[in-house]
Amino acid sequence: MKRCECPPRAGPAVGHLRRPVVVFTNRGRLGHNTQLMATVLVVEDDGGSREMLADFLSENGHIVVTASSGAEAMVVAATHHPHVVLLDLALPGGIDGWEVARRLRGTSVLFATTGHVHDAAIRAAREDGCEQVFFKPLDLDAVLDAINAVEVMRSSAPARGFTPGERSR
Repeated sequence: MKRCECPPRAGPAVGHLRRPVVVFTNRGRLGHNTQLMATVLVVEDDGGSREMLADFLSENGHIVVTASSGAEAMVVAATHHPHVVLLDLALPGGIDGWEVARRLRGTSVLFATTGHVHDAAIRAAREDGCEQVFFKPLDLDAVLDAINAVEVMRSSAPARGFTPGERSR
């Protein structure tokens, strides 16, 4: 796996960011199908979980960018235009995961992650634009399958007219 440090862009919108965005890639993997490679933004405030998800998705052929807060997620999304956003709903700080979902709805396919397992959370996440809700601890294979399904749909976009946020079910 290749880990690239991408410095933040200059300008007032990102002046508060102190650390570079980390981009995980695995382009040299044998048997890697570049046609199904997604750019995935992992938004998770827990550093260990964020890195584990990034490693797992990268090892499975996707380009991964990360953010540790809602504000950082907005900057990274504007810079990298991810196909999929894997979003922790319980982010601390001014912009939580719910607000990130509302702002990114329609620009990327959104998958929520949460430790709150109840119908109201699922309903609210879907209303805010999330295609699917994954409960913690995450089933990594289920997350990977969902991302791969998005890529299959995206790869057929010219024929089907797929747009981000289109319900895959």
